[in-house]
Amino acid sequence: MRSDKYKDIEVSGQVYESAPSEVEDAAPKANHNKKDKKDKKDKMGKKANKKVKRNGVMDWAFRVIIFCLVCVIGISGYKVGTALYKYHHSRSGFKQVAKTAKVDPNQFTGVVDFAALQKQNSDVVGWIYQKDTIINYPIMRGSDNDQYLHTDITKKYSVSGSIFMDYRNSADFSDFNTIVYGHHMHDGSMFKSLRGYTKENDYYKDHKTFELITPDKKYHLEIISAFITPATSEAYTYSFNTDADKQAFLNYAVKNSKISTGVTATTSDKIITLSTCAYDYDEARYVVVCKAVPWTKAEIKAGKKLQDKIDKQK
Repeated sequence: MRSDKYKDIEVSGQVYESAPSEVEDAAPKANHNKKDKKDKKDKMGKKANKKVKRNGVMDWAFRVIIFCLVCVIGISGYKVGTALYKYHHSRSGFKQVAKTAKVDPNQFTGVVDFAALQKQNSDVVGWIYQKDTIINYPIMRGSDNDQYLHTDITKKYSVSGSIFMDYRNSADFSDFNTIVYGHHMHDGSMFKSLRGYTKENDYYKDHKTFELITPDKKYHLEIISAFITPATSEAYTYSFNTDADKQAFLNYAVKNSKISTGVTATTSDKIITLSTCAYDYDEARYVVVCKAVPWTKAEIKAGKKLQDKIDKQK
């Protein structure tokens, strides 16, 4: 048998075998090469298209992420800016109130213009001050304990609210235990500094008293105790039936104190309990329990003399 690649050629009656045709062999090879090149080109084109599509998706995703980040930054910046403005507005308002009351925190004399304050709002019942702190505020007393949570002396909204007396207490601070509330503000204002008595070493050493001024009397508030307590604890007792109940309150305050002050009180004293929010647990509060000690006649006279001097300099 002969291979099919050979062909018979008849010349002059004889049959010869011819070699395979180079031309016939070359044609299929050329076509095959062209096809390979086309396939390769198509594959490269598909890969390029996939890469372009992938890059396009990544670019789109990157733009979305950038847009989201810009939005988050913008919203966060707006919130921070708004909060800072509210804090600034509140502080500016209290500075103006201090001017109206003629109270200079750098030269505290104990003289407060209650007539001017009560002309603005008759709910003003006192003034509280502490040297070398931000505490220098009027004390309000509303019809309930919500009224001055976010309302200032002008009865307008304020993020800081006001320092206010428990509405169940007597306006003249004549009860055995008068409770005074203030917000724990993140900018350090209002009653935030009360936390120092339980959280900072030696804070009491530099801040042993407050000053409480009423339309009729002036008191040094000497600190008996300071501690963290639930919002519904005995610290918020405002009504006492017997001296035994009052003594039980004093014992409770001393027993729970985080500091030792050496200040004692009797059932005949007037107690002022200062309160603000704490974040140690749900509904926690910082309280500072103080004894109200009246200013001496000499202190009152000296304060008035200094105030007259200040007024003349203006």
